Amino acid sequence: MFSISLDDTVKRFAEFLELDDIMSFLTLDELCSSISRINFNNQLATKFISKAFGGCTKIEKIKLLSLMKLSPDNDSTQNFQLFETILTSLEIPILSTLFQSIKAQFNTKEQESMKPTSDKIKKMTSLIINSKQQTIDSKLLLLVRIGDETSLQHFLDSHHDINFYCETEEKLTPMMIACRFGHLNVVKLLYSYGVDINRPNSDGFIPLISAIQGDNLEIIKYLYTINLKIPGNINENKLVNIAAIYNSLRVMQYFVDEWYMTVDYECCLYAARHSNEIMLNYLWNKFPEMQETKKECCIVAAHYGNVKAINFFYDSKYVDINATDSKGRTTLMEAIRANQIETAKLIIDKNCDVNIKSLKNKDALFYAARNGDVDFLEYLIMKGAIIDDINKLIEVAEKVNKSNMVSFFKAQKDYAMNYQ
Repeated sequence: MFSISLDDTVKRFAEFLELDDIMSFLTLDELCSSISRINFNNQLATKFISKAFGGCTKIEKIKLLSLMKLSPDNDSTQNFQLFETILTSLEIPILSTLFQSIKAQFNTKEQESMKPTSDKIKKMTSLIINSKQQTIDSKLLLLVRIGDETSLQHFLDSHHDINFYCETEEKLTPMMIACRFGHLNVVKLLYSYGVDINRPNSDGFIPLISAIQGDNLEIIKYLYTINLKIPGNINENKLVNIAAIYNSLRVMQYFVDEWYMTVDYECCLYAARHSNEIMLNYLWNKFPEMQETKKECCIVAAHYGNVKAINFFYDSKYVDINATDSKGRTTLMEAIRANQIETAKLIIDKNCDVNIKSLKNKDALFYAARNGDVDFLEYLIMKGAIIDDINKLIEVAEKVNKSNMVSFFKAQKDYAMNYQ
């Protein structure tokens, strides 16, 4: 480690954030002195936290945060994302849970503010009801989606040949739509007209599934009070899986605390594929299964390009970035194999070993050669990947007809032969 002037650090701070490990160039004291003189915006603050906090203790993180001066964006969404990043990095479950609740309330109010005014709703519903081109089924589905209880009731009372189990192209019934979009009053209205809350759609899904997808806890609680029945083909594991997939934290907590559901290996993998940091942190702290399957979760996150999960496991939980699966593949190999190039670059930037070989003697260069992305392969070489058998890589590229990659390797081979 070497020391540089404070003024130079402040002037070149954005450049330092491009380094793989900023803490290799600055001591904690130097970093504290520098950030106290910098006016952060959201983008710079987010980048700093992602680069610097990985090697800091919780106390050091708090110390750094206390010194940062921020000029927040005018975009509330960006501010929420920065706040979420900070809370996730601190790894304090009660704050993360509280923030998630506040965020849900904020999103609900924001959605309500974006809803059409009562005059617009009346105009929209009037157009739907009076339309001669719309079928009765289409009108019903649209009115339920809008969520205007009064107009819907008037429509229902005016028609006696309504099919309450009609479906959209996405196979959503009216009750499923109401549950998905949080229209509790519409759910109650449809139920009062005799709609069966336990009747599945043509794909075998019940309205409860839609309520989980929307993280609409109040609707789930209501369904439970009116004789909700979960069919045999939908066990509790499937319900928590859906909650994990859709980041429905409030529903997940309700299932765990009130219905005593548990998370298994399959749910952990679904979370690694789909979930954000808040959900992952909840599962990590609540269920040992998540910690026990952390290597497998990282492989899955890399395969599907879940950057939030990659950051969570490597930056917050310090999972070994060079760990391998049963076939000897690293997350870097898996990301390249699945053509998740941006995810692969992220993993490389977190200082992984780019030269590890699998049980079948395949490495990151092998999968890059097979993908055919010459720009990425050059990036991989620039980051330290070593070509130890260029003929093998040429064969790999030729086998999958990646002509640009074949030309690149042959040019490298010719250059090496001419300058030996």
